[in-house]
Amino acid sequence: MFATAGLSHGEPDSRAQPCPQAEDDNSAAKYLYELSRDVILFLDRTGKILCINPCGIQLSGYLAEELRGGSYVAV
Repeated sequence: MFATAGLSHGEPDSRAQPCPQAEDDNSAAKYLYELSRDVILFLDRTGKILCINPCGIQLSGYLAEELRGGSYVAV
């Protein structure tokens, strides 16, 4: 089960901003990654965390530097 930073999906988010006109798919993906209320993380083939979005950092209680390189199972 996943948590979403204490906000329900119907509740307004104070971080919400209008989506910028993305010139390419990369800028739209970065926008979604940064402002998502869901945890988004990228793993290598061995299950080590390569990066995690701000929501995931907040929910984990760890610093981003502490999470990077660690196993997602340990979190």
